[in-house]
Amino acid sequence: MSRDCTIDEEKIRIVSYFIRALGPQYFYELELQDPQLISLKNLRTKCMGKAFYELVIGASIIAYRLRRSGEDFWAAFSQFEHSCEDPYFSVESYIIRERELARNAKIRRIRMLREKRAMLLKRINGYFEDLSLLYRDLMGIFGNRYQKTVSFACKMFHYAMIVDGRHGKVPMDIPIPLDSRVRRITQKLGIVGESSDRDCYLRAWKLVSDLSGIDQMHVDVFLWRKLYNVV
Repeated sequence: MSRDCTIDEEKIRIVSYFIRALGPQYFYELELQDPQLISLKNLRTKCMGKAFYELVIGASIIAYRLRRSGEDFWAAFSQFEHSCEDPYFSVESYIIRERELARNAKIRRIRMLREKRAMLLKRINGYFEDLSLLYRDLMGIFGNRYQKTVSFACKMFHYAMIVDGRHGKVPMDIPIPLDSRVRRITQKLGIVGESSDRDCYLRAWKLVSDLSGIDQMHVDVFLWRKLYNVV
């Protein structure tokens, strides 16, 4: 545990009990209503097959320091005229046209993916079976340390599978995408102390996931869709 980690175990148990009581079907129905998933339906009309998944991975990896909400980002990205022959170059073109913040850093990340395109394409069928493989491969590309965009890429890849008619299981071991919205909700729920660091937030939500039996990707859907405007 981090020296700056204060976790309220009683509140962890309460939150976990509530999430467990909702049941897995509730979370599945909730993600079907997510505007980000709906945007992927539009994106799939432009590129199908493996190119569709490449676009989803690429956009997820640059989904930070956005000029708009996450929902609006995906809506705009899905409306862009993408190249299905070179999806990563298409994402780069989107970054430039939309004048994304941290443009150079985002372009570097996309080019890192592009360099590993052959490997990612070769292993994509494995990702359908086990999202943990995608998580580990992306961690290897981007530095083998936690990054919220890597977790987010796995979440959006899962959404892409749903849109594509695939219904894979989300592993329990993929960490929650810890963005500012999730941090705010965590603080409002009081499950970590004010001085707690990133690893403490991650540990808290892993505990919630373990106790509730609901994977962290679906916990994240619940936090975004139901708690952001409540707590």
